[in-house]
Amino acid sequence: MCETINNQIKKARDQPIITCLEYIREYLMLRIVSVQKVIDKAVGPLTPTATSVLEKKNKYDAAQWVGKFYGIGKYQVTGPWMDHVW
Repeated sequence: MCETINNQIKKARDQPIITCLEYIREYLMLRIVSVQKVIDKAVGPLTPTATSVLEKKNKYDAAQWVGKFYGIGKYQVTGPWMDHVW
């Protein structure tokens, strides 16, 4: 995060301190607004990007498990680590 801010304030470094601080303040305000817009688009507790990454990982992990029906109310789930019977 520090590198990101340092990269953004290159334009203001050669300015007087008040001008530099004003530039940093404006940059941070714009960044907060842009992040808030992303958060406002979120349907659940995660941002849309985090939700898509989590869904891809869950689908990949779920594809490694196989469920088999063994009678009324009985299932066996086989996966990469162990078997579970419910």
